[in-house]
Amino acid sequence: ADLLSELLEALLGFSADQVDFAVEFVAALTRVPRFAMVSMFITAKEKEQVVAFAAGHIRGDEIVAAFT
Repeated sequence: ADLLSELLEALLGFSADQVDFAVEFVAALTRVPRFAMVSMFITAKEKEQVVAFAAGHIRGDEIVAAFT
């Protein structure tokens, strides 16, 4: 959770089209079996940020579902 929080904080100034690598990383994280436990420690603001970044991504629906 800390790693994801740090990543999201670092990306605050970027637009969604500039963070494709981070969205791919987040998509990969959602496939980790214990990701549901990690997502419990992510703040609502961070979840909103992930949803915003994932909006135009090919795996956007998958990512949004994992974070909501």
